[in-house]
Amino acid sequence: MLAALLEDLVHRETMQRVGSAFNSHHVPLVGRVTVERVTAMLEYVMMSYILEVASLDGTNLVADDAKAYLEGRLPMEDVYPSWPKTQKFIRDIQEVVAPSQKGSLSFEDVTHIVEEINEHYGRWHDESDCADMKSVLLNMEGKCPGRVDLSRFYSASLYEDRWQFSESVHYLRDLGALDESQPESSVIVSNYVLGASNCVGTSRFYAQCCVDPCDQLMAQLEKALAAPRAAPSDLRAALAALPAPDSTVRPVEELQKASEDGLVALHGRLFAQWLHHAYPRQCPMPSRAGMRLWQELPRDFTLRTGQDYAATHEEMKRYADQKLSKEGVCRLPWISEELLVSEMPATASVGPPDVAHSLKAVLDSGVAKTLCLVGFALLAAVVVGVAKRTLRTPAARGPLLATESAQPASCEA
Repeated sequence: MLAALLEDLVHRETMQRVGSAFNSHHVPLVGRVTVERVTAMLEYVMMSYILEVASLDGTNLVADDAKAYLEGRLPMEDVYPSWPKTQKFIRDIQEVVAPSQKGSLSFEDVTHIVEEINEHYGRWHDESDCADMKSVLLNMEGKCPGRVDLSRFYSASLYEDRWQFSESVHYLRDLGALDESQPESSVIVSNYVLGASNCVGTSRFYAQCCVDPCDQLMAQLEKALAAPRAAPSDLRAALAALPAPDSTVRPVEELQKASEDGLVALHGRLFAQWLHHAYPRQCPMPSRAGMRLWQELPRDFTLRTGQDYAATHEEMKRYADQKLSKEGVCRLPWISEELLVSEMPATASVGPPDVAHSLKAVLDSGVAKTLCLVGFALLAAVVVGVAKRTLRTPAARGPLLATESAQPASCEA
């Protein structure tokens, strides 16, 4: 039921964005529109996702600038250089879902095309933008595998037109993408690529982010071991089937020290750290707080901290002009702290005490029963609406394009 409710919310948001595109192009919501005009309206909707028009507070864009991009008065490539490739992707999906032979399309038809674009955009973004970005970063790799010196990172933004490498030190640290264990700070490539700053097509309910390649390695291990914990001998046998490590790693027996039963936990911080040491270009370095990286979109970071998520020109230049030491040996940091998924603390309520007290009073009263009945009635209506919409316009299954992988896209809820 919760999935049905979320699906309906996403569908309603899509309809709102499509409605904005119709209004912007002075097209009535009823009747039909030519395929030629639909292409421009689809691009409008996609730009609205990328520009985060729904929530501009805390971003580097102001409302007037966003409107200029949406209306074509400013080139979209200025803020999103991959826009020409995205336009081709949109046209390819449109041609598959609604071939030009149809001549004209209704509001519902356009909404369905947008939903199919959103369905397949995440995987396309990962195979296009994310792969290109990772390749560029690895070509700038420093002494440590999977790491780029912060000075080199900012130099690429300042002098090589790599516009996306401009996050502030504070935001990089917040993402878990900054290694400060060495005298010279560096950006952890795997953590950075998976970071929320590289999510695009952002909705109010989800974000399209880069896919974690380490998940495939973990899936192989889980299938081979079929257990959440394993003896070192069994784990070594399963690891032997994986690609050879990129760097020297610690014996898996060392991970036993953190357990009481002599077994190694697969879903713990220490093993995630071991995987990062073995495959620093693929697996992210886990933070000390737990398994998952702190995924906070740029606008949310700015709203929470009051700090700009993007570094200023002066800040980047200060780091870029630093002379790096050519001496020293790479030592990836190792923190001997274990934390299992089952041991992670539940998120505490952040509401004010008076609000919490008022909510408790409502729940303790007879009003709660009425609210529950109304809630169930609304939820039932949503489920019925989703079922009817599914019967009317069934979602596509599998890849639509010949170049598209059949694997699901990564989304951050």
